[in-house]
Amino acid sequence: MSAEAAAAALAGFSGLAPRSLRRLLDVLAPTDAWEVAVRGQLGEVVELRPGRAREVAERLSRVDPDGVAASCVVSDIDVLVHGTPAYPVALGDDPEAPAVLFARGQPLARIDELRRVAIVGTRSATAAGRATARDLGHDLSASGVAVVSGLAIGVDGAAHRGALDGGGLAVAVLAHGLDHCY
Repeated sequence: MSAEAAAAALAGFSGLAPRSLRRLLDVLAPTDAWEVAVRGQLGEVVELRPGRAREVAERLSRVDPDGVAASCVVSDIDVLVHGTPAYPVALGDDPEAPAVLFARGQPLARIDELRRVAIVGTRSATAAGRATARDLGHDLSASGVAVVSGLAIGVDGAAHRGALDGGGLAVAVLAHGLDHCY
């Protein structure tokens, strides 16, 4: 099992809170963290309620990290672990940065080299609001500014579409898996 496979399996596991995962991977390599978790020793590394480590171990024993990694490869998804060279420096310095990122497209580390702006707004934007966001995204992108959005429908999606039409780099930051559109 690779470090990316272990990290992807742990990050995709609903029984481990993001902060717990970050604390775990801050002190253990992903493969070591996986072994600790499946042996029921997670409570020795992160704070868990009594009996929770055993419950997590039982559920994780049914997860195949190599299968999770294979799914990522088939879907052209990169697994980026906090603290590794592929993880974006700009995000890595954030004390609340996710332990694991799933990325698709150009290497995310490149974003550190570019000027960037976040464009976010309401999902229930007016036609004029969407048009303005699209134009802004297009013009910024065409000028070499990377546009970052949450990719939700409305302002975010319009800005993202505009950035792509402008020929520049657009980065979507999703709070969920890459298989879910909102």
